[in-house]
Amino acid sequence: MSKFDVHLDLQDIGISTLFKWHRFTIDSKIHKSWVNYNNYLLKYKLLIDNSVFKSISPASCEILKELSENNEIYFSVEMNKGKRYTENGMLPYIRCVFDKSMLEYIKRIFISTIVYSSKNARLPDNEHETIDFLFDTDKKTVTITQIHLYEPDDPYFEYARNAVYTLSVEAIGIGDYEMTGDKVKDFYSWNNISSWKKREEIMKSNGEQSLDKKAGIYMLYNAESNEFYVGKAKNLRERIIQHAKNASGNDPIPDFTHYRYSLINMEYYEFLYLIENAAIHDCAMILDMPKASKLRKPLVKILNKNSQSLDECKIVNTHERQRKIEK
Repeated sequence: MSKFDVHLDLQDIGISTLFKWHRFTIDSKIHKSWVNYNNYLLKYKLLIDNSVFKSISPASCEILKELSENNEIYFSVEMNKGKRYTENGMLPYIRCVFDKSMLEYIKRIFISTIVYSSKNARLPDNEHETIDFLFDTDKKTVTITQIHLYEPDDPYFEYARNAVYTLSVEAIGIGDYEMTGDKVKDFYSWNNISSWKKREEIMKSNGEQSLDKKAGIYMLYNAESNEFYVGKAKNLRERIIQHAKNASGNDPIPDFTHYRYSLINMEYYEFLYLIENAAIHDCAMILDMPKASKLRKPLVKILNKNSQSLDECKIVNTHERQRKIEK
């Protein structure tokens, strides 16, 4: 067996569970013929068939285009080999686990299913939103081959789409579809935190194309003056290049030599301003920033007084992501 299809009705698979655990169960009716094969338990790279773009609205096409450009999304087909399956002769529990970042696109594409499900309502029978996947075990790819969406032409649907694009699901009152199984919210897109890079990298004609239209926090550093700047942007690539060009002539750090960035999960765009302020505040507590006097004496002044260097300062607590915990 080299290929197999999976058809999902978004209304029937338990979409709140889909959001909490970023996985779905493959029905035994589909996988019962696979049990004699082990080669399907693989990691698959996500692709989208070109025909899919012809069957949905331009707005949804833009979302799928963005998804197709994301090279970090993979699906893994796994088997539960628990005793209750192996000892009782039951068909194994087969599930498909996908990268958490896929949820950001599911939220924006299948907004009708999410809104209806949040009110315990069902879409019209002939308008259930569905998605079809083709798994290829030889190429190790999973291709979206078909999508059916319910996209009514009314202002309420447009409002819902716009809201779900810019706000978290909690913010628009459908908290059952938050993107985690616990109460910890990760603001950063954890796989998209860069190291320090030289300025020339972003000034190349194709430099940092993957940052185009991506939101996050960035830092600029000037190795000559030993100054750095923290900022936010809804389009990181465009904003960092603006700093480099200094068209207005009053950029705070036009001669930066290095930059770095941290992408924000799309689910938490509304917190972008707060995350930027938290980063500036934290830096001001440590470094001798010119406008940080209200934040009390920064650490660098204490070190200087004791003839010590910030380079020699070591942080001893364990690494932890920036996150929000609801109590």
